[in-house]
Amino acid sequence: MVGASGYGAGVPQRETKRLNDEVIYEHMLAFGDFTTPAAMGKRIGFHRVTVRLAFLHGLELGLYETRDSEKWTNPVTGGPATEYRAVPRGTS
Repeated sequence: MVGASGYGAGVPQRETKRLNDEVIYEHMLAFGDFTTPAAMGKRIGFHRVTVRLAFLHGLELGLYETRDSEKWTNPVTGGPATEYRAVPRGTS
């Protein structure tokens, strides 16, 4: 459980994560292009880590494709950042 009151009250964390993943996926489908987790998080009001975890989970399910960014770098590795794009269900 998230908490006794307020946002998420009475909703198991696993269900909240599933709903977040679905909301993020729907926004990515509507966006229709490659983007980073941080950029999409700013666009839809989610933290970049929440978006990144949704992308990684969706990638395992075949909901996203990836590419190396030509514009952004990964501050940890110094290499290119990873960009994600949603693919419609059943097409991967």
